Amino acid sequence: MVQSKEREKPYSKETEQAILGVVMLENDTYFNASSVLKEDSFYFENHRQIWNAMTRLTARSEPIDAFMLLEELTRTNHINEALNKDYLVDLTSGISSSYNLESHIKIVEQKAMSRRLLDMCMKMQDSLYRGDQDVMAIVAQADAEMLAATEAIHAYKDTSIDHVGLKALEQLEKAIAFDGIIGTPTGIESIDRILGGWRPGRIYTIGARTRMGKSAVAAAFAYNAATYGDHCVIFSMEMEDVELLNRLAAIRVRELGHKIPYSRIDKGHLTKEEVIVVREAINDVRQLPIDIDDTPYLNAMKVKAKLSKMVRKKKTKVAFLDFVQIADLENKNTADGLSNFMTQLKNMAKELQIAIVPLSQIDRMTEKHGGNGRPGIADLKGSGGLEEKSDVIMLLTRPEVIDPDAVDPVTGNSERGIMYIDIVKHKMGETGLVKEPFDVSTNFFAPLAEMLEEQGVILNGQLQPAQAYEQSSGYNGTRNNQNISSYNTDDDPPF
Repeated sequence: MVQSKEREKPYSKETEQAILGVVMLENDTYFNASSVLKEDSFYFENHRQIWNAMTRLTARSEPIDAFMLLEELTRTNHINEALNKDYLVDLTSGISSSYNLESHIKIVEQKAMSRRLLDMCMKMQDSLYRGDQDVMAIVAQADAEMLAATEAIHAYKDTSIDHVGLKALEQLEKAIAFDGIIGTPTGIESIDRILGGWRPGRIYTIGARTRMGKSAVAAAFAYNAATYGDHCVIFSMEMEDVELLNRLAAIRVRELGHKIPYSRIDKGHLTKEEVIVVREAINDVRQLPIDIDDTPYLNAMKVKAKLSKMVRKKKTKVAFLDFVQIADLENKNTADGLSNFMTQLKNMAKELQIAIVPLSQIDRMTEKHGGNGRPGIADLKGSGGLEEKSDVIMLLTRPEVIDPDAVDPVTGNSERGIMYIDIVKHKMGETGLVKEPFDVSTNFFAPLAEMLEEQGVILNGQLQPAQAYEQSSGYNGTRNNQNISSYNTDDDPPF
């Protein structure tokens, strides 16, 4: 095999010199440069030593000029034939201002990133040739180093008011064009009207007691996001991937004009006709831009590694995490551990510019509230950290779980099949209670009249009209729900 000629690694000597010269002339620019550049950003050893000397002088609040640098480098025994007084003085020649500093920083850091990637590839190649390591371990290490190498991209950020203003104008135009929906639509008009969709960089916590349907609602939201064309991922530390896919298939079955509870799909309790419909639904779901990750006991580092890769490769917009209380928390004290975990999720959302939707358990002591049984923020397990780090908190309640004969105190309508979505926190806007018809057995936000008819619910001598509740007219309202078959749904799932 013919060996390829060894090539020199990327660098730009003149640009490195320009950055050091600018810092010597305008000491305050060190802080702008150091927010991106590190010692290994510089290719030449002499430049690394000058940068380190600048860092030490700044830490001691001392000025940075040729004479101070000469003294500092002499003190640390780094003066040599190439790195001397003349070289330090020459760094400032031809430099009149810091006008091009940001461009120079970007060039130097990109060259450094190229070198890091080359080193990573060579190290991986050596390991593969030696064959003394597990291949999967080599891949995992390479992935971790790739993530570290790209962190500088996020550090280099235009913070000027001009740039931020342009972003604000772009967001305004999008909000006007899409009737206030800035992020990925939830698919529920009444919720999108309040939240503006799942917006990047934000945390949307969904809380509920067991059996209220938080996993079912999350599946419906994920399905809607994918149907709109935005890639999303569901991290489920509790349920298996096939169980989650069957929930999505149950939604698609409804769209195909049938109603088959996902629990029957999961068990295969189907007629011959139903098998045909379910197979079609599963094949349709397979085409959706959704990832299902059922890795148990995830910690923040693993979530970030997985999300970073998905954002790079699949342009992921929304990540659902079910549920936070069973994550691998660094601090085993639940309150402190959850707070740290949520802080890391918040940082991830901002850095990767995606919406993260963690699901949370509600304390069983909510029964003590009496009345409608609707929980409050304080009922979230580990509520301090969850409340502080969440941009939006939505608490779910199904009145029929608390009282099968529950009726709306205002209209007198039955509340069977109704999901209360109580938006109790919204940093950027209004809060409020949204009532949506929801069939937990098929994970489906269905039109109210259809659901009441299925259940045979008749009040005051007639079928209750859909307009009795705040009704969605968005994505879900346009689905084909004709010829809905009637099935026994006594085996509704507990989640």
